[in-house]
Amino acid sequence: IGFFEIGTHGEVHAHLPMHTIEEQREEIRRPVTVLHEHYAHEATLFRPPYGEYNEATIAVVKALGLRFIQWTIESGDPDPTLSTEQILNRVSKRAKPGSIIVFHANGKGKQTRQVIERLTIEVLPHKGLKPMTVSELLGILRITKQSLGRVLGQLVRRGFIVQRPGPRDDRRRVVRHDLGDDERAEEHEQVTPATEHDQREDHAPPDHP
Repeated sequence: IGFFEIGTHGEVHAHLPMHTIEEQREEIRRPVTVLHEHYAHEATLFRPPYGEYNEATIAVVKALGLRFIQWTIESGDPDPTLSTEQILNRVSKRAKPGSIIVFHANGKGKQTRQVIERLTIEVLPHKGLKPMTVSELLGILRITKQSLGRVLGQLVRRGFIVQRPGPRDDRRRVVRHDLGDDERAEEHEQVTPATEHDQREDHAPPDHP
């Protein structure tokens, strides 16, 4: 599958906030080490089980050099009562540029294969979207952010935009649109990624700061 990427999800799918920072470090570090030593794969992405995390989790992920990734759309594929059509309709209504769609590659998704096949062949092309890995999307967003910065810089220099100091200091104030209720926060650095398979259970993530 061209848009399948191997990240990390912890060793035993633990509720990380219930553990100390040392326990969290071992839980997150061990699968990274296994992938490196046994499969020569350098993991760069981490998604917390159940979408649960605290400040200790963020610190550990950063110290290990991983990117903290969340999602924007839950497919609901672990639910055995949902048909292929129901899952497709659910995803199709929410999918937009930059979405991460959670599917399960651990056997819990009865309709997952059929849904992904139709999603990539029918639904996404019809909406003008292309499936890709999270890393590919982050690369696009990085380039887009850099390009936007250059454009804004030119507008400022030409006097089209006036920089105003913030209430506390003289740093430029940046305003972003908050995500909707069904589009939860993604990566800790506030970057919104793409489609990726996941091995977590169907739990909604907390609102991202």
